Amino acid sequence: MPDEAIYEETQRMHHNAIFRYLVPITSVFYLGITAVVMIAKGAAGKDIAIMLAIGLGVPAALAWLAMRTTVTEHGLHIRSLIAFRKSVQTDAITKAEAIRYSPMVDCGGWGGPRRSRKFGVVYNMAGDRGVLIHYDDNGRDRTMVIGSRRSDELERALRLAADLPESGSQHESSPK
Repeated sequence: MPDEAIYEETQRMHHNAIFRYLVPITSVFYLGITAVVMIAKGAAGKDIAIMLAIGLGVPAALAWLAMRTTVTEHGLHIRSLIAFRKSVQTDAITKAEAIRYSPMVDCGGWGGPRRSRKFGVVYNMAGDRGVLIHYDDNGRDRTMVIGSRRSDELERALRLAADLPESGSQHESSPK
């Protein structure tokens, strides 16, 4: 029987304000220009309909990409339907701290996993808050950030599951 979840959160790409506004504007612009060119060149109505379906369907599908974070008594699990899966046993976690960081500056944007010189690996779909986690990976100290719209709750759940002492989080960027 699987562990009962102490914490669960699902972040979707459409929670990201840049994605939510920039992608539709770019898609509409692209579709408009492409449709005008195809009509001017005498493309069949079927070809135009296929182009419109792809041009609207791909951004809509990307908007629903999700990252699910789950904390149980025995593990931290981060997964995406198609892109990644990561698990860390709670007894390997040595520190968890809610932070605020700059996704563009610190790790090159959103999505996951993103490599960061400052934080190790970053998993984030939207926002600028997360939890910096230090953990032991077969004798090697590792760090990662998990983006969260509820970073304080995630930090508390990790501290509870990993039996870590409480600490006052400052919500500012902390280097590795």
